[in-house]
Amino acid sequence: MTSIPAPFRILGRRTIATNALFKLHFDHLKMCEGGEVPAFLVVEPFHRTADGFSGVAILPLVGGRVVLQRVYRHAVSRWGWEVPRGCIDEGETALQAAQRELVEETGLFCELDALVPLGELMPEPGIINVRTRVYAATDCQECPERRTYELGSGEYQLFSLEEAAAMAGCAEFSCAVSIASFYLYRAAYPTGPSGIVA
Repeated sequence: MTSIPAPFRILGRRTIATNALFKLHFDHLKMCEGGEVPAFLVVEPFHRTADGFSGVAILPLVGGRVVLQRVYRHAVSRWGWEVPRGCIDEGETALQAAQRELVEETGLFCELDALVPLGELMPEPGIINVRTRVYAATDCQECPERRTYELGSGEYQLFSLEEAAAMAGCAEFSCAVSIASFYLYRAAYPTGPSGIVA
């Protein structure tokens, strides 16, 4: 891909907040045609893999059915269906993070060789500097004693591929990362598991 220069220059950066996972910056940008944006918000993760990933999303499958988890999101004050996802910890590979997040959020375990890469996403490239690696967890087993019950996480439910497709875009299944993960799987396996699911 041809490298095209940015249409602005960065005049400065001010870090305005941090937590355990992210840094928030205000960037001072000067546009080539003369205008300025003095406080452009950029969210940046603390940890990345060697190849630049900082998040993972996992589409779990059990017996050919999709696992979606009920999650309450404080920022929008509502429940919704989502795939497990999260940040990569320092020193982890994306594959290791996917296995860990799956167990912590749902209590489902998948061997590393049964995590099939589906592609990558940038959840909100307008302000969030995150690349997310997407996997299908193709042979999940119950492992509830290792679940951590993270903030807002509820129970999961199994849906057929047709049910999940019919739900996509409705009020309760509208998380962009979750829907994109589902459709990356459908694009890779348009007729279903095709032998990758036990």
